Amino acid sequence: MKIAIHSPTAAGIALGLTAFGAAPWVIADEASQLEEVVVTAQRRSENLQKTPVAVTALSADTMEQRNVTTTQDLMQVTPGLQVATQTAGDSGGSATFFLRGMGQQRSGNGSEPAVGIYVDDIYYPSLEGTVFNILDLSQVEVLRGPQGTLFGRNTIGGAIRYTTQKPTDSFEASATATVGSYGRNDITGTLNLPISSILDVRLTVGRLQTSGYVRQQDGAPDAGGTQTELGRIAVRVKPTDNLTIDLTMQDSRQYLDGFPYTRPGPIVPGPLFPSWWNLNPTHAGNLYGNEYASQCVYCQAGTGANREFSDTNTPSGTFVVNWTIAGDLTVKSLTGWTKVDNEGYSDQDGSPLPIFQSYTDSTDTATSEEIQVNDKNFDDRLVWVGGLYYYHESYITSPTTSVTQALPPPGPGIPLQFVGVGLTIPTPVATRTTDSYAAYVNGTYRIFDKFSLLGGFRYSDDDKDATTVGFAPAHGDFSSNTWRAGGQYQWTDTVMSYATVSTGFRAGGFNPAGGTPPVPFIEFQPEYDRSYELGARIDFLDQRVRINPTVFYNNWTGIQVQSAVPVPGEGLALVLQNAGRAHTYGFELEAEAKLTQSLLLFANAATLDAHYDSIGSASGITVNSHFERAPTLTYAVGGTYTYDLPGEAKLRSTVNWSWEASQHSTPTDVDTLVLPSYGLLNGRIEYMASTHWTLAAFGTNLLNKVYYVGGVNYSSNVGSPLYDLGRPREWGASVRYSF
Repeated sequence: MKIAIHSPTAAGIALGLTAFGAAPWVIADEASQLEEVVVTAQRRSENLQKTPVAVTALSADTMEQRNVTTTQDLMQVTPGLQVATQTAGDSGGSATFFLRGMGQQRSGNGSEPAVGIYVDDIYYPSLEGTVFNILDLSQVEVLRGPQGTLFGRNTIGGAIRYTTQKPTDSFEASATATVGSYGRNDITGTLNLPISSILDVRLTVGRLQTSGYVRQQDGAPDAGGTQTELGRIAVRVKPTDNLTIDLTMQDSRQYLDGFPYTRPGPIVPGPLFPSWWNLNPTHAGNLYGNEYASQCVYCQAGTGANREFSDTNTPSGTFVVNWTIAGDLTVKSLTGWTKVDNEGYSDQDGSPLPIFQSYTDSTDTATSEEIQVNDKNFDDRLVWVGGLYYYHESYITSPTTSVTQALPPPGPGIPLQFVGVGLTIPTPVATRTTDSYAAYVNGTYRIFDKFSLLGGFRYSDDDKDATTVGFAPAHGDFSSNTWRAGGQYQWTDTVMSYATVSTGFRAGGFNPAGGTPPVPFIEFQPEYDRSYELGARIDFLDQRVRINPTVFYNNWTGIQVQSAVPVPGEGLALVLQNAGRAHTYGFELEAEAKLTQSLLLFANAATLDAHYDSIGSASGITVNSHFERAPTLTYAVGGTYTYDLPGEAKLRSTVNWSWEASQHSTPTDVDTLVLPSYGLLNGRIEYMASTHWTLAAFGTNLLNKVYYVGGVNYSSNVGSPLYDLGRPREWGASVRYSF
């Protein structure tokens, strides 16, 4: 089993064992040692304990044991990772990812991620559909800190890499059925077929669904129901011993039926939205007010016939050729294509009244090509990787997109009879295209037997265009140089430390044009980060205890913040601006201890301190403003116990607890909410009857904690805050048959 490593509890145990010697319950055999974890964080396969990168590696088995079923669950097992939902935006099926305080406020505003998402080393182009279920993966790696050298643009905070299972030369098949509370009903299956000596095929299918968990006060079905359908075919061809060709095609669909949020009262209509509704005499018998507030935590007023939803369809394909030319010299070609079709409807006033709502329909298509070279030289003292990269993305919004808006209250030149008239304004076709070019090299040079130099450089150039009917097109050219330098010292076979300085950037771009009043394209610049990092990778007590501490300090400049700014002749517009400077620093720890052959303890922790040094000309924030999704402390602790039964049977149980400090939901003062701290307790018990049958029972949020995973303070416009709800306590059981 590949395990990822986690914290304070395990660290204390390890120190105690060091002080008093090997305790009598520690079994001195190889089966009690922690297994080697292999990662590809530096674009080559390496032992995690010898890799000078802050990376969490989670195997498929580890994620299953800790009840990680969606991307949002990753923050319960990864130090410092935050996953914020987007139910307050245009699509409830999207999410933003934050590492070390760096992330993206929302989709659809022209910005790009600060944490890049990769599936089989192919960049995922959109926030839409990022809350996806994890099916037939071999491993997930979360790289913390800027990855500008090896991964380039939009990894200023880090990168999350999903690796799917590849075909093998052995027959394999499995089917899993899961049922649970809130109508959970999942069926998944895999089939691996060795067709011939050079051809292997792997098929993966799944249909997963749940019903809603937020009651609609108007009697409609509960909000928050989900349905996911996925089909994947992977083909591996090995015509020779030194050539491997992998072709993967996948299609997935994610549907969210109603957005799971709560809107606590009292509702106090603001001066613009939606007080104009109440001022209109025709609405005297149907005023907007506290009757549309939530009557309980897991309640909503209901939006009537216009039910909120998000529907995302994502076909994709990859074509990878790996050729070992001679010795350690390999050349890899990675070709990728991804299309994200998203349709959604949101009602930001949360009522059946046509006050403040929007319908979106967009298509995001990306193609990429990367040529990658790996080699070792000078008697293997130099290990390096270099490459060329091209990326093209086209983002198109449909002309059917519309936004319900309204005229302001009575004032000079605005007759009373026109006050409160809702205007459904079709948004014209809008297109954003990106052509990105990059060249990079990264390597490690061993100067002495134990000391190595680390270095890397990447040049990136982004050509961007934006067009919207009725506005002058916009064009921008954004280029960046990112680099990494440092040293690594291998004190013993099981103790390594490193120090690095690395840089990263998030691409610049254009705010969307349009709106009321009409606003032209407004350009914003890239943001940059320089990160100083110290880390150690330590195995001791005969590799029964593992501790991986990391400290970091970031200088962050040109920070992209969504703010309200004056547009000459047009009034105020919500646009992305570049703020001044900030610094962040913190400590991260992952650890685990295998006390016996049967007992594994794991834990992780992360601290974060983030402050603005200056804000430049940005509005909506001050130097004392809080960063979005930047809790001062997160941690998780847990353990797995495996009990051998007669024959081949085993009983395995896992309990894990994760905790998040309070945090702010947005970066701007006017609309931020404080999300209270919370802890979640999860558990799973699994009976493995043989190599074929597995039965499991599990529970998540066992203490039924009410917690929030996002939100926006809409008090200034629709009169109330909106809190995105985390899932309540859930139970479930699954059965798997493998042959």
